[in-house]
Amino acid sequence: MVLSDWVITVSRGKQLNIYVPVDKLDAVERLRRLSKRTGKPLNLLVIDAITQYLHEQGPSEARFRSFDLKVKRPVRREEIYEQELVRKLEH
Repeated sequence: MVLSDWVITVSRGKQLNIYVPVDKLDAVERLRRLSKRTGKPLNLLVIDAITQYLHEQGPSEARFRSFDLKVKRPVRREEIYEQELVRKLEH
């Protein structure tokens, strides 16, 4: 790869360096060709791929572990106390 293959931009992002094993170098070459063909910078192609992968893997944010409690949404403290009070009054 020569210096002309690199596009230097100044932005307010974060840098991510990755190690590419020898047996995966063909992916880097395919990525470089795709970048050249589409005109899209390598870093944006990688970010797009990572974003798509993460989207396929599940939610983008940590969620309340509702599956453990069989709750479909976060519960307010007042709701818990109200439910507990109603249950105590019924028994």
